[in-house]
Amino acid sequence: MSDSDLSVREIARMLEPMAESIVWQLFPQARRDGPFLCVGSLQGEAGKSLKIKIRGSNAGSWADYATSKGDPMGKGDLLKLMQHTIGNGDLGAAVREAKRMLSIDSMDPDKLQRH
Repeated sequence: MSDSDLSVREIARMLEPMAESIVWQLFPQARRDGPFLCVGSLQGEAGKSLKIKIRGSNAGSWADYATSKGDPMGKGDLLKLMQHTIGNGDLGAAVREAKRMLSIDSMDPDKLQRH
């Protein structure tokens, strides 16, 4: 297995334990609300309509309650959140940044298997 063999979903799951740290990096203006950090939107302004779960099961899952229910940009996992923020819509950029955060961007296949 190499880092290129990991699925997007597997990478997103690997990010879950880092959810709180990642969200604070993406949204330094976020406010805590129980198991969530909240901001106004993907742009990170003050508000509470975008809620990101930072701990427990499904850590990293998020929804923007100000968008319509059918809006594909209105919910997802941490990787999708990174895609819409630091990746400027580019999933590949988000995956590269996620791999860097996870320290698997240059790991040899044997080390990655153990990771």
